[in-house]
Formats: sequence, C-alpha cells, structure tokens
Amino acid sequence: MKILTPLLIFISLLTSCGEEKETIYLLFEANTEGTCHISAYRDGREKKEVQFTYQKNEKSNNDIRFNICYQTFEYQAQKQTSTKLTTKPNKIVNIDYLLNKWEEQPTTFDRSTAFENIYIVESNADGTYTQYQVNWIEVTENKY
Repeated sequence: MKILTPLLIFISLLTSCGEEKETIYLLFEANTEGTCHISAYRDGREKKEVQFTYQKNEKSNNDIRFNICYQTFEYQAQKQTSTKLTTKPNKIVNIDYLLNKWEEQPTTFDRSTAFENIYIVESNADGTYTQYQVNWIEVTENKY
C-alpha cells in the first residue's frame, strides 16, 4: 500500500499535466480561392504564401475528400458523422491556424491524432451549413 499511493499520485500528475487536444472547425467554400502560408519543413520555417482552390471530391461510397491548401481531409460516411446546421459555428478557424497548431506539436507525427476532432463546415446555397467530421490524412503535392 505504501508504494501504491505514491504511484497513483504520480500517474494522476502525469495525466493532469497533459495538454487537452483542440477541436478544429474549418470553413469550406467549394471552388473558391484562398491564400495560406505553408512550409516544406515540419517546424514551419521558411513559410511561403500560396494561392489555392477549395476542392471537394465525392466518391461513389459517399466518402468525401476535401482539399484545402494542399492538405487533404477525408469524411468516411460509414464511420463519421455529418450534421446540417442553420448557423455557422462560433469557433471557425482558417487553415493557417490548423497548420500553425500542428507545427507547435513537434512530437505528434500522426496528423489524425493531433487534434481531438476536425470538422469541415461547408456553406450551402440555401444559407445553411453541413458539418463533416473528418480525418486529416495527407499533404497533396503542391507547386510552391
């Protein structure tokens, strides 16, 4: 029992000191152009401003790939949720915010685990929004 108590205290301190992962909401407007700042380096040095086009690719199985600033996010219809919203969430951030947060986490190499959740919030023609829970899966080839 004497060893168990200090061990439990140590474990609780370790878990309470860990950072909470953030949930990210990215606004997506298909086929519009945007600007972002990207780096060829994991730590974010030597960033360059680049132009990009928001792209959405729907697959036959209802999965969707979203490309934003050469980053690919995947919605898996069988595993993840999508929700129709009447208003835009308050916590919308841009792609630069997500990339900067990623660069601040040098020990996290797996993009899919860097954040608690990532949601793509797509604006619809009728003024509503569709929110997709996505995985950040890869970086697409770019020309910067």
